[in-house]
Amino acid sequence: MVAKALAKLIVATGAVLPTQTVRWLARKIGRAVYWVPAAREGLLLNARHILGERSSHQQRRDLAHGVLDSFALALTDLVLAGRLWKADIGENEDSISSPVTDKFEVVQYENLERATRSANGSGFVTVTLHMGSYEAGCMLLARKRSPVTIVYHRDPAGFFEELRSRQRHRFPVEEIAIDSSPFFAVDLLQRLKSGGTVLLAGELAAQLHGEPFPFLDGTAHFSLWPARLAVTAGVPILPAFMVRARDNSLRIHLETPIECHEGDDPRAVMENLVPVFEDYVRRYPDQWLMVRSFWDESVETSNHGFRMNTQ
Repeated sequence: MVAKALAKLIVATGAVLPTQTVRWLARKIGRAVYWVPAAREGLLLNARHILGERSSHQQRRDLAHGVLDSFALALTDLVLAGRLWKADIGENEDSISSPVTDKFEVVQYENLERATRSANGSGFVTVTLHMGSYEAGCMLLARKRSPVTIVYHRDPAGFFEELRSRQRHRFPVEEIAIDSSPFFAVDLLQRLKSGGTVLLAGELAAQLHGEPFPFLDGTAHFSLWPARLAVTAGVPILPAFMVRARDNSLRIHLETPIECHEGDDPRAVMENLVPVFEDYVRRYPDQWLMVRSFWDESVETSNHGFRMNTQ
């Protein structure tokens, strides 16, 4: 309740305060979440896995604070989306047709073209992590390749769900909540076959029958569902990650597409994808917006930690 109240305060201030003031205030508010016991426990457990058993408590605490800073900035990006992104990328889609703009950089842009060619008229599945400015990434992808459909869980915080949905529709991003219908996969397959792009986060795991995979210092569950979707549709998976640079600019990293064909083993596909997740968490540990405990040995606490979906 405390964490959600603080997030609601960020949303409220975003409508009236200057951009830099909102970002500063959001970071201060985000740091306060560390003192919520369940949140602190999840953050420190994750930091232990990411940094290793030999890491000190201070190192783990510093990483936890960094994650909360990133979480606050990602929420601020969402709050200020209409104000900032229109000014930075313009209303004309052509304003982001170049791989590099004043505010956003697309790294390895050729992988988007490669996935498009490989799809051969169909769409493809873009898989990411809740990392950096996740919502900005899906909206910018929609400006570059339309239509984009995001697969997500509805957030129990009504004010956040309303804000997120409103901003997505403006860019536009179509939405399918996996908890709204047992037949959502049929709709997604139709969208892929008609050339649309489906975007989802790789941590969409436990809710969709995750399986264990080696991950950093331990074992974690990831769902086979992204691979099953791509294999059933016979389309590639494009790993994509939106990360924040030190100057607060955003970079979309596009990795080499993973080819999927009907009849492929979804487990084998995920064995190629999970190491990509691992690489990005190692490279940007403070930007992985994972506040609940994620690894298997901390399953009991994962149901009690702070959680506000960014998907």
